[in-house]
Amino acid sequence: MWPGNHVHLAYGVDGTCVYRRQDDTFDFPKRREPRSRQWHTVRSSFEVLVPAQLAPEPAALPARHVKSALQNTDTSADSYFVPRSLVRTGHQESLAAQDSHIYDPTYGDLLAVLPYSAPKLAAKLLISATGHYGTLVAVSVLDTSPEPALSATKALEFSSRVKQVFVLPNTHLFGVRTSTGISVFEARLESRFHVGVARLVEIPDKSLAGQAFADVCVCPQTGSFLGAVDVKGNFGLYRLLKRDLDRVFNDFKLVYSSSIFDPAELSNFKKIVFGQQSDTLVVLSRSSAHMWTPASQNCKVVANHWTRLLDLAVPCNQTQYCVLLTTKEVLLVSLATFDVVLGWSHLLDQTDPTLRLYVRQNDDRLECHVVSQTTPMVYVIVFQLDERPHIAGDPYFYVSHPSQPVQSLAFTGRGDDLFGIQLTRDLELSRVRMQRASGPVEVPQPRTETVTEKAPEIDVSLLEKTASDPDLENVLGSRISALVAQFQNDSSSATDLSSLLPVSGPAPDNLSELVHDSWSVYESSARVFSDQGKLETTTQLSGTLMNLLKPLDFTSRGLLGILQKQDPQIQSINTNLGLSLVSLHKASTDDQHIHEIRKQLPLELAALLDQWRPHAPLARGSISHTQPGSQVPTISVSQARKKPRARSSRAGVPRPRVQLSQAVEPSSQVVFSSSQASEPSSQPPSGNLFSSQPLSQGTSSQKKRKKRKMGGFM
Repeated sequence: MWPGNHVHLAYGVDGTCVYRRQDDTFDFPKRREPRSRQWHTVRSSFEVLVPAQLAPEPAALPARHVKSALQNTDTSADSYFVPRSLVRTGHQESLAAQDSHIYDPTYGDLLAVLPYSAPKLAAKLLISATGHYGTLVAVSVLDTSPEPALSATKALEFSSRVKQVFVLPNTHLFGVRTSTGISVFEARLESRFHVGVARLVEIPDKSLAGQAFADVCVCPQTGSFLGAVDVKGNFGLYRLLKRDLDRVFNDFKLVYSSSIFDPAELSNFKKIVFGQQSDTLVVLSRSSAHMWTPASQNCKVVANHWTRLLDLAVPCNQTQYCVLLTTKEVLLVSLATFDVVLGWSHLLDQTDPTLRLYVRQNDDRLECHVVSQTTPMVYVIVFQLDERPHIAGDPYFYVSHPSQPVQSLAFTGRGDDLFGIQLTRDLELSRVRMQRASGPVEVPQPRTETVTEKAPEIDVSLLEKTASDPDLENVLGSRISALVAQFQNDSSSATDLSSLLPVSGPAPDNLSELVHDSWSVYESSARVFSDQGKLETTTQLSGTLMNLLKPLDFTSRGLLGILQKQDPQIQSINTNLGLSLVSLHKASTDDQHIHEIRKQLPLELAALLDQWRPHAPLARGSISHTQPGSQVPTISVSQARKKPRARSSRAGVPRPRVQLSQAVEPSSQVVFSSSQASEPSSQPPSGNLFSSQPLSQGTSSQKKRKKRKMGGFM
């Protein structure tokens, strides 16, 4: 069976001759597209959004040394030992087992983009894995104008390594696969400065066969069906349910389960996708592909000993074709019958089992990006879906990262304005601009650091004399302008201070443009972000612009008034400096002083200032790259799911209300856990006695009552 039945031409006729297995003919495209339609990376557009987070591997341990629990990470599952007896017999895995070890990736996509749409609010959320041990998932607002940048971020902490991140189409839901199960979350964007995440459903691995999950997929037609397969070939079809008239999913049900078995299969790699219908699954292993329907289960593909199946991808909103990647070729396959429609020999390294396939659909085209996790190169081939599918132009490649291979890849933008967001194996998050060009392939370069001169000194006493001598105000303003221009030209802060909380995020209308124009000034002055409706900042950065300008804040004239009288270059950052100054001294201001400051601010900053509570204490956090997730509040998802609220056993009987938890002021060093907040208070109950919440009692004092059947709607 294919592949391995035939080998078609992909070279010799200027790279345009394609052999079609359906009718045994050669296809010569009549029209060839110019090379200007090829994607290339802009050389100077590469920028690191989040630096490498994954801890380096420990050094080689001496003999008779016992590894600690932290050193036994999940990275050891990427390779496994193959007996030499199987290698000598010409096993199908022997091609990549020259050193008696096979690279076995069990990780899926660790990067996803979730479109979020709500009344009067539309944005994109970037979901990515991070952390020293890969146990954190960061949900960030993605500002896409004019360049993608991260804004408000919420971090989720898991008890095991994050293996896959996926989104549910046409919803605000996303999922995370770990070593122990699958979790489904709901993202809520209440404003452009606050992201909320709620856990809905958790599917443990024990619900299927007790083995670790290898892959999970979402039905594109409904969004309520999930397909999962484990490392041993057991797969199941799950359905997300809504219990107790809830508006979102809060439970699951295993609809059907089956398994594929191959005694010669050594790899733990498994892949599962939905077919043409919502009840059709395609399960892929290194050696075979199976199609499951409620009526039958058939083996569609069996690979020969000299080739292996690497990846299978179904484009979004595509119900007719899928793309299969093998060690020999890229194949366009029909989803209905799983027959080959068109194929192309990619002539890539056949000993590289880390090749991943990303398909981007643009009108009637399928752009297939083949990513290697060992080489920083992306191979592109385009299928044209006309009356007769054919190859559009010649395949080509581009370099997306200057030094490291890419583990996960995502695209954002429309038309020819495209940005690539990529995640490396050490969890470094970066972006690069894509453009269609006909020039040679260029390697992206990070933004270089500029050497700046010493900051000019500012005499504070000059500010007191400006009332009598207006010329001194111009002198002082020029010195401040030189100081601000120096920080604006210094781009080192844009690369060195990147973390989970960049601050050039989306803001109302023109404020977003002002923030982005003064990116370096804004990051070097203070890091301002929004957390549960409060503006917070960190001032521990020494030598920043705000520390130099701090003595000029509470003087008679005021710094903001001087800056507003300068040239347009200074005018573009007035808003950002004003916001930073207000956030730096908000803890020591009273209501009257805040009202005076508010009158001097633009409308956008006044709206942001209203979100801050004047009498609430200020929680200050520190920026630390050594402790991932310490900058943002994290939510522990290792606790048990909340049970639905029980109904009162006696109707009409008033119950006292117990206050379960006190209001805790959010801090960047606190890990919120619902298990701590659910403990009942030891104080006697107080407050309103006529509340509908029942008092928690032991189960021994309550009798189970039979439910009566009631007519009408519940």
